[in-house]
Amino acid sequence: MELTELFRILSERAASDGWEPALCYLFRVGHKRVQYPSGQLLTDAMQTILRRIEHEAIPLVAMNTETEDALRTQRLVYHPDTETYYHGVVTTPRGELDCVVCWYAVPTSLNDTLETWLKRYWSGRDTERFLDELILL
Repeated sequence: MELTELFRILSERAASDGWEPALCYLFRVGHKRVQYPSGQLLTDAMQTILRRIEHEAIPLVAMNTETEDALRTQRLVYHPDTETYYHGVVTTPRGELDCVVCWYAVPTSLNDTLETWLKRYWSGRDTERFLDELILL
C-alpha cells in the first residue's frame, strides 16, 4: 500500500466514523498568532494541542495533492507521550498563501494497524530515498 491508499483510508474512516477534529485553525502568513477560521484566537487548551501535534509529535509521512481549487497536504504524525497518531489535512486555496489546517486524533484501535503498515512501508525503502522523504516532511 502506498501513501495515496493510506490517506484515502484515513480520510474515509474519518468521514464514516465521524471523527471530530482535535484542532482546526487558520494559518495566516505574516501573523504571529494562529486563529480559528472564524477569526477568534485559539484558547489555551487548543494552544496545548497545537504544541503537542506540531512541535512534540514525530512526523511520519506526508503527501501533497492538487485540484483545480486547492493544494492539499495530508500528514501523519505520532505523539509518543500520549501514544496518539494524528492525521492532518492542510488545505490552501489556489492563489492564496493562508491555509486551513485540521488535525484528527486517530482512534487508538487503529494503532496496531498503522504500526504494521508503517513498518512495511519503511522497510521497503532504500536509505537514500528514505532520507529524501524525511527531508520533505
